[in-house]
Amino acid sequence: MTRILAAAVVVAGGLVVARRLARRRRAVAPAADRRWHSLTVYRTLDEVSANLPDRLRTLEVQLRSAPGGRGTELRVRAAGAGLPAGEVERILRLSRSLLEVGEVLR
Repeated sequence: MTRILAAAVVVAGGLVVARRLARRRRAVAPAADRRWHSLTVYRTLDEVSANLPDRLRTLEVQLRSAPGGRGTELRVRAAGAGLPAGEVERILRLSRSLLEVGEVLR
């Protein structure tokens, strides 16, 4: 009986510690600020860097050539802008449309 009670105390203590660590991680930085969102734009690296949409310039941006010469890989994250992940993805999709077609398709 005492072994079962001791095991229950250890498990309960572990759960308390795990919850506190999870809360601390969430309080340090929201997931949107750390997560990179990426896609490939079928334009050269020079074309993309010269024509970045204004809304995209508010985010942290990384550009590099896509594998196999298939355009440019565009990576963005909010990095302090305080935008939710869904808004960052929306900005990225609209920017892709502007870069490839020249307008936002509906």
